[in-house]
Amino acid sequence: MAALQAQKAFSAAAGRSSVRAAPSRGALVCRAAADRKLWAPSVDAPNYLNGELAGDYGFDPLGLGADPVALKWYRQSELVHARWAMLGVAGVLGQEILRPDVFWYEAGEPQNLPGPFQNVNMGGLLAWEFLLMHWVEVRRWQDYKNFGSVNEVSCDTGPCCAGAS
Repeated sequence: MAALQAQKAFSAAAGRSSVRAAPSRGALVCRAAADRKLWAPSVDAPNYLNGELAGDYGFDPLGLGADPVALKWYRQSELVHARWAMLGVAGVLGQEILRPDVFWYEAGEPQNLPGPFQNVNMGGLLAWEFLLMHWVEVRRWQDYKNFGSVNEVSCDTGPCCAGAS
């Protein structure tokens, strides 16, 4: 009854004389139950996905986010991967602006590299990239498990100043 009166008042204020029937009670119940967007209609989100995280639409069929510590790690990993993706897009756009005659997926071929870099061993470069990225990721994992542990080496106890007193 109150919904009908509110709708009648709104119609009168808008200058309309027609009054539509109030929506069915079933539609109201559906709208009230969906207090947030979910990945599919009429599904229940797991209780550990409560909408606090960005992009949380309640989709976790394997239950990977049930562990709060793992969920924190997944969130940090997603941020790192998003930053790498943005850097990749910037690289593709930069290459397309600087050398529009070479497609971005062919820009890394040895014949398309600038003069001093044409004789670089790409396999060795890839191996160094893997080693350095592995070192960075292991340090990030160690810092995640024990915050501040990767910065504990001091000049008094660490190998950087073995002869210092």
